[in-house]
Amino acid sequence: MATLTLGKSVTIDAVQSKKGDAVRVERRRRVVAPGTRELRDEPVAPAATKNAADEKLRAVLEAARAREEQRRAREAEEEAARAAREAEIAREAAEYEQVKSQLAARESVAAPAPEKPAAAQSQPAKKPAPAQTQSQQAQQQTQQHHAFRAARDDEEDNARPYGNRHNSSKKDFKKSGKISLHDIVIGDGDDDDEIGIRGANRRRSEASLKRFREKARAIFTAPQKIEHVVQLGETITVKDLAAAMAEKVGNVIKKLMEMGMMASQNQSIDADTAELVATEFGATVKRVVTKPYADQLEREPDPAHLQPRAPVVTVVGHVDHGKTSLLDAMRNAHVAAGEAGGITQHVSAYEVKTKSGAEITFLDTPGHETFTAMRARGAQMADIVVLVVAANDSIMPQTIEAINHIRAAKVPFIVAINKIDLPEANPTRVKTDLLQQEVQVEDMGGDVQCVEISATKHIGLDKLEEAILLQADMMDLKADPDMPAVAYVVEAKMEKGLGATATILMRQGTLKIGDVFVVGETFGRVRGLINSAGERVKSVRPGQPAVVLGLDSVPNAGDELHVMETEAQTREVAAYRVQQAKDKANAVKRSSLEELFARRDESKKLVLPIILRADVQGSVEAITDMLRDIHTDKASVEILSSGVGQITEGDIRLATASGAVIIAFNVRADAAVRDMARAGNVDIRYHSVVYRITDEIKEILSGKLAPEKKENFIGYADVIALFTVGKGVRVAGCRLTEGVIKKDAFVRLLRNNVVIYDGKIGEMRREKNEVKEVSVAGVEFGMSFDKYNDLKEGDRVECYEVQEVRAQL
Repeated sequence: MATLTLGKSVTIDAVQSKKGDAVRVERRRRVVAPGTRELRDEPVAPAATKNAADEKLRAVLEAARAREEQRRAREAEEEAARAAREAEIAREAAEYEQVKSQLAARESVAAPAPEKPAAAQSQPAKKPAPAQTQSQQAQQQTQQHHAFRAARDDEEDNARPYGNRHNSSKKDFKKSGKISLHDIVIGDGDDDDEIGIRGANRRRSEASLKRFREKARAIFTAPQKIEHVVQLGETITVKDLAAAMAEKVGNVIKKLMEMGMMASQNQSIDADTAELVATEFGATVKRVVTKPYADQLEREPDPAHLQPRAPVVTVVGHVDHGKTSLLDAMRNAHVAAGEAGGITQHVSAYEVKTKSGAEITFLDTPGHETFTAMRARGAQMADIVVLVVAANDSIMPQTIEAINHIRAAKVPFIVAINKIDLPEANPTRVKTDLLQQEVQVEDMGGDVQCVEISATKHIGLDKLEEAILLQADMMDLKADPDMPAVAYVVEAKMEKGLGATATILMRQGTLKIGDVFVVGETFGRVRGLINSAGERVKSVRPGQPAVVLGLDSVPNAGDELHVMETEAQTREVAAYRVQQAKDKANAVKRSSLEELFARRDESKKLVLPIILRADVQGSVEAITDMLRDIHTDKASVEILSSGVGQITEGDIRLATASGAVIIAFNVRADAAVRDMARAGNVDIRYHSVVYRITDEIKEILSGKLAPEKKENFIGYADVIALFTVGKGVRVAGCRLTEGVIKKDAFVRLLRNNVVIYDGKIGEMRREKNEVKEVSVAGVEFGMSFDKYNDLKEGDRVECYEVQEVRAQL
């Protein structure tokens, strides 16, 4: 913007130079400066300072002015729309009246037709046809009129501004005759800016309209269900489960309580329980297995490299039926004499070479009832099972149990009837009794091979070897010796000078010196291999047993041994399995209310804590199962710690703190540990025969139980008179009716056969003399009761003694 300064005058050139520009005129005067005679331009007055309040007020006024203009424009639009509606209604009314008048005129024209003469009526009716044609024409004209009116309305709706278009919806509803709540609340689907409320002209704010529109759409729109997928491993915490299902932790805990589980948000639950809870909340469960190095642990043998291997044979049967003696005869050794009591205490694996040059691996399992788990594990590892039955005893309880394990393992078996050299031997009875167990031998028309042998006399052993090799040929046993080694742990123990050792049975591959492996929850590197003959070897092939040296700790019997590529991998897999075991142990398991009450009742019983140490892992498992069977309403056993190896100082400290008894099976304590146990008054029980442990534990529990109290009734007397002596002490005059009344015994006072007092006698006198007892029937005497005076004639006195009897389990 140009500035044109005006003094007293201005030149024309100055004005023309600003032609066409926006000019701001500034007028200035010339004044005489003080103290001089010069003419100078008048100084420009300083611009007034702007005030923030004034600016704010000016902005408010401008906004108010703009709102007023908008209101006037809106009122004008509404007035125009109202006028248009009134004009439209008037036009429709006029059209309606016009159509009504036309229809009335047509009806008046057609009405006089019936008043014609009779002569005309006798002629054929040709005149009504034009009348019918006229009514059809009128109908067509009406339809054309309605179509024209609808087309005109559509054109007007399209030409009308968008803001007023929804106001004509009343006309549409009047035409259709139907209106829904959805049409009233929610307008056109394309209208995203405002909602037309039918029958209302009030203006609402944009925020209010938006909230109203969202609420209305939420009402008329069905909620979409969100499907949650819960990924489960072995265990999961309650908090993580609730987060995966987008549920409150409290709701999940409440559901667990309904299922009989008491768990906090940080506790773990097992996968099966978590799946039940997730299903209750409508979530989808996906089981995820995150095993590290699963590709190495689940290798399959290569069919192109399969080669025949030696069969693995398990010898099972009842205790003392000759299993170990049979194995001695097969390998020309004497093992049974070395076992305590002549009973096999743990599984042994032996490799036997037959006369034909074939190799057979034998597993000798215990037959005693406490070794059920070991016998079952032996049946699962074997290819063929030899069931030994004594010809003189026939079928026994452990024989039936062995048959059940064989069926569960689904392995073929051969029946060996032993001790046929004894005079009372009856093989036919054995075969008949086997039929009752659904075992049908070949002699009875079945398919089970049966061989009669004598282990001590070496009778029939060749036939047994032939039967085993024949069964192995039928099974076509093969293995891949080139793949990484896979083996089963038969037994594991801690040996002095060698550390943790494991007796293994090779299944696939070849195990060599220096291989790194993982077995169960531990790992190691092969430092040495010892075969069944006690010789050190450099490798072990499929089907052969061996003792492995170099384990980090003692594994569990039945664990699988897998050779891996690096030691770091074995450590990682072992750590993962240890963590999984801890999570499973800490996981809250589902239980019923009955189990909760049972646990509550157990707290009232006598519990004997025990620390168990044994020479091999199999014996630990067997003794643990045996001790857990000692469970009565009065007492039970709690195993605080169990393990393989000799008794340590840590065991003594644990026993001292908990009052536990240490059970040592085939292990001993050194001098330092014995001194420590003696100082702490710790009871150590040494055993070499398993079934004697049960008897000793029962004796210990019987001694620790509180003695039972037994009442012996010794006399009765009747109250026949009452006296008061001293300071209100009531004395009962009694007559002895039966037995004897002793002052030191307990008495009960009966009234109408109801006990009203149970306690001690205060004083007892006969003829003014104190007596200790009254034993003659019919004798009268007086006695008072300790701190009790409510006596009546006719009461009966019952005297008894309490005897303590040792409790029995």
